[in-house]
Amino acid sequence: MPLDCVVFDFDGTLTAPGEVLPALQEATRNQLAIRLALSEEEVVRRWADAVTVVGSTPMSEGWEYEGHVVAPIRADPYLWTNALTRHVVRTAATSTLPAEALDREVVAVHRAAHEATPAPFRPDARRVIDSLVSEGKHVFVVSNSDGNTIGRRLDELRLRARDRVHVWGRAGKFVICEPACSSGSFDAIPKSMRVEGLDRPVFLRRGRYFEKLEALWSRCGASASSTLVCGDIFEIDLAMPAALGCATHLLVRDDTLGYERMAAASLPRGGESESLEALLDRVLRG
Repeated sequence: MPLDCVVFDFDGTLTAPGEVLPALQEATRNQLAIRLALSEEEVVRRWADAVTVVGSTPMSEGWEYEGHVVAPIRADPYLWTNALTRHVVRTAATSTLPAEALDREVVAVHRAAHEATPAPFRPDARRVIDSLVSEGKHVFVVSNSDGNTIGRRLDELRLRARDRVHVWGRAGKFVICEPACSSGSFDAIPKSMRVEGLDRPVFLRRGRYFEKLEALWSRCGASASSTLVCGDIFEIDLAMPAALGCATHLLVRDDTLGYERMAAASLPRGGESESLEALLDRVLRG
């Protein structure tokens, strides 16, 4: 079936976050100092302890949110930084912090640090998006990050038809839950899947993410089968859309985890590349 809708993740997919890690972690430590009322020296000490403790965990270790492991902590700079943040917040608490409060605090720190440290766009991002739009494709950016922040960043890209690139922020791709309204297509998704090389399940029933996808399909008249979803983290961006029947595309980096590449390649409509340019072959010429 022709692909008439393309859904991009933002951080790590349209951007190149590898260059932003030092600044991201500095902004995160600043936020921790403010929110936890700690001195700069104390935050640095606790951060170094987090690097030692979290860095000693197995490669399969994941980011836990609301009682579920929802993503690998080493998949990108943001998840790695969140894992360190979680350790600092938990160990700095004067009493046992409820899991819900810990989750909220880590997300709040991440959002503040993310806004303070924009990553550069991939060099081919503008041309690829402009090409897709000029060919009449529906283009959406669906991200866990704040939609207004992403919108301002896309304005800076000076796209030829910025008004035809729609941003859906705070997608909750990491939230394992049921959607607000029952859906036959969502009900058919299994609870989880197994991936070669990973010793834990990948949870698929991400209801908030599903709601975003269903809303954009309703808006543009597309469907799962006519949509390609492009992201840089298999577990967060691609696993559930693939279960719905979407075509998927993994943007790989030098540090992309091996099991993610194997999982993406094993999907019936999966693909991967190091650049966004390859998407044009799949969507326009494939």
